[in-house]
Amino acid sequence: MTNPKPHPRTTAQALAQQKADAERDRMKDAAERKRTAAQLARQTQDEMEVMLDQFAKSGQPQQAIVPAAKTAVAVPDNRTSVQQYVDEIAQRKTIEQRRRLHQQAIAA
Repeated sequence: MTNPKPHPRTTAQALAQQKADAERDRMKDAAERKRTAAQLARQTQDEMEVMLDQFAKSGQPQQAIVPAAKTAVAVPDNRTSVQQYVDEIAQRKTIEQRRRLHQQAIAA
């Protein structure tokens, strides 16, 4: 005896199922990120305590531990292609042409 095929879902049912699946996945991902962040914070705190203990045992003068300077954020280049050409390529060509003309004048 074979199982009869289930009735196909309607578009609305399929969209509702996809929406529910996406929401469930979002909630699971958010919980995972939160758990991972908490683990990382604990791990970082533990590492800092170990480092401070090592400094205390080493007999060296205590120094403040300061986080490294933050890296600047890259911003998109909003120049047009003409502006990029003038700024990057045309300047080099102009300098090379002046150098060539100067060398030709010296050679002549």
